[in-house]
Amino acid sequence: GCPASQYLASSGVGQITLVDHDTVSLSNLQRQTFYSSDDIGLSKARQAGHYLSRLNPDIRITAIEEKAYEENLDALAEQADLVLDCTDNRETRYLINQSCY
Repeated sequence: GCPASQYLASSGVGQITLVDHDTVSLSNLQRQTFYSSDDIGLSKARQAGHYLSRLNPDIRITAIEEKAYEENLDALAEQADLVLDCTDNRETRYLINQSCY
């Protein structure tokens, strides 16, 4: 999700909602460019939101620090113009697809 949301924020998209229940770990630093070693143990959604807000302060960022599940995905998909699946979890991927369908 890092590259996709960076490009969306840079292009000036009005609202980005990030959903992630996980925290930053050392293994994330090589491939998830939002984070640094100072972020280890902190919320991925919150830290990504801070990064994107610094990148473009004119957009609205909503960071949801919880696991994606059917009920919250259905509600979020209804509010969105575009949904990007940037997960690495098969179960969540299927739930996102179901909510968008």
